[in-house]
Amino acid sequence: MLEAKSKTLSNALRKVSLFRYLTDEQFEIVEQKSKELWLNPGDRLIKEGDFWRNFCVLLEGKLEWTKKIGIQKVYVFSFEPKAFFGHELFFQDMPYPATVQAVRLCHILQLEAETFWHLLTDCSSIARELLTTTVQRLQSLEAVSQQYVKLDSLGMIAAGLAHELNNPAAAACRAVDNLREAINTSQFLYFELQERQSTAVTSEMLVEIERNVRERAAKFKKSLPTLDLLTKSEREDEVTDWLDYHGIVDGWKLARTLVCAGLDIEWLDALADRLPSKALSDVLLWFEATLSTEKLLQEAESSVSRIFHLVKAVKDYSYMDRAPQQEVDVQEGLENTLIILGQKLKNNGIAVTKEYDNSSLLSLSEY
Repeated sequence: MLEAKSKTLSNALRKVSLFRYLTDEQFEIVEQKSKELWLNPGDRLIKEGDFWRNFCVLLEGKLEWTKKIGIQKVYVFSFEPKAFFGHELFFQDMPYPATVQAVRLCHILQLEAETFWHLLTDCSSIARELLTTTVQRLQSLEAVSQQYVKLDSLGMIAAGLAHELNNPAAAACRAVDNLREAINTSQFLYFELQERQSTAVTSEMLVEIERNVRERAAKFKKSLPTLDLLTKSEREDEVTDWLDYHGIVDGWKLARTLVCAGLDIEWLDALADRLPSKALSDVLLWFEATLSTEKLLQEAESSVSRIFHLVKAVKDYSYMDRAPQQEVDVQEGLENTLIILGQKLKNNGIAVTKEYDNSSLLSLSEY
């Protein structure tokens, strides 16, 4: 029975390409100095990071190489019958670079390092084939590691970009919803004014007043684009008091919009002189809805513009639709990179100070 088992093992070894040039005497040494291992599916033969000092030949079954990159276990490649392994870092005396685990029931022949070195010395053909496979496997391992790192970085960038896109997209959706409501309110109030005040408040008067409001708001924005909080609060209080005095319900809701449009007490007095007291409230509500419409349009435009610039930055960052040789604006490239990494910089509390050289246009032959 033992002789039959030995003969079966010898036949299996002779089918392994690495041993095809061994003499009968060398085969006898391999058989005598080796031991057989059997692994069930899921059993681990080598753990990544361990110092493995045995040369192995897979006679039956299937093994997998996996490597831990970050917190992920990444598949590298598989070993089928007649594959040999374990020697990859013998020459460098380093920990084994991957975990070797059984996928199917495995029959393995294991040689200790001393026997392996004897074979390597006696048969130069083994040395050549071992060196070739070692280089190929380590290259494959490095390629998988680099690819996963790139994908991981891309995933982080994509997550940050998705967050960056979500903010303006959500803002645009909110602006559109509010804009729809403001337009409906503005139209309703306009028709109400026409029905109730057909003689006192004409369409021509409303158009004239609206034009005056828009012009005043535009001039106010150019001459004084922002107000400090204290000044703004004081003006809103003044307008609120004026509205309350003239019987405007919930005047505080209108005060902010009117102040931001540059409409002060003097302008409101002039308006009140032109309109019947019953029409004043409806006209001011209509103004507020009209001005809100303009403001919401600007918010939506700003949000969509932000999305456009983010998408453009991604396109420029990835050099899509670009020729292999061209002039590159380094400043633009740096700006696009900062846009792409914006969320990551924010999350890590990193502040970027930019000081660019004006002569940043360089000609690059390749990327």
